[in-house]
Amino acid sequence: MSTRGIAAVVLTIAVAFGAGCSSSDSKPGSGGGTGTEKTTEYGCPTHGGHATKPGKCPVCGADMVPHK
Repeated sequence: MSTRGIAAVVLTIAVAFGAGCSSSDSKPGSGGGTGTEKTTEYGCPTHGGHATKPGKCPVCGADMVPHK
């Protein structure tokens, strides 16, 4: 197979993968808890730990702050 043929195959796979990743079975605002809701992520300002709700860092005890 030529270099051009290999490039065409790689491009086709990349486009197919990208199209599959961007498709969604649910419509925004349809409800039902489909993962379209925005959740606030929290992190430790001292060392970057992550959590989905506010509280204290389990490692160092610092207050978790919302990520922007």
